Amino acid sequence: MIDRFMVNSKLDCIGEMKDHLVFSVLTEEDVSFIQGKQKEIPYRKGEYICKQGSFASQIMYIKKGVVKIFTEHPETNIILTLETKGALIGLPALYTSKVFPYSVVPFEDAVICMIDIQDFQLLMRRNSLFAIEVVKQLNDYTLRSYDRLHCLTHKQLHGRFADILLCLMNRIYFGHHFTTTLSRRDLSELTVMSTESLSRIIKYFNDEGIIKISGKEIEILDKDRLFQISKLG
Repeated sequence: MIDRFMVNSKLDCIGEMKDHLVFSVLTEEDVSFIQGKQKEIPYRKGEYICKQGSFASQIMYIKKGVVKIFTEHPETNIILTLETKGALIGLPALYTSKVFPYSVVPFEDAVICMIDIQDFQLLMRRNSLFAIEVVKQLNDYTLRSYDRLHCLTHKQLHGRFADILLCLMNRIYFGHHFTTTLSRRDLSELTVMSTESLSRIIKYFNDEGIIKISGKEIEILDKDRLFQISKLG
């Protein structure tokens, strides 16, 4: 980790981040303040970006890749959400506990921009529009967590799988035909079902003409039916 910080510490993420809604409201003075203070860090698939319970000294911006955010428990882990380019990691640690409340691991090689948490807090204090955008993103995360909780506690297997497909289509790959890095094991973990059950559900969706899966390629053929299955659970 130390070597990677040293190699990438001079790389500047601000140009990339300014295209994101949260950072687009920064003034020239804000940009000048944060310029060069970020660190761009590459992570390999399966490598911890942050660990639940570890000291939170950075807010992290996903520049590239898809990650899972999850809580770790003695017998099993619970995936809270998937995030991709443009998402901020670590916001719950801003003004509460000083540790990460979850772990984050990439499903594929990722690039993360690190911002010192104190610099991030200062930007919020000096720019109210920036603070409002951060609160909006926190609200989005909270609402998605509610939806995730409802999915895992109230929906049957078909509904859970439909929810994950809609997430991949609408928030991760932004299209009805995409190539995913997620394995069958990853999908079974996301839907909280065995790989055997997942295979049966995939066969059902294929046979019904709702989706078409070929290797890592997934095509959503019947979006209306998918929404209906998700809604009914």
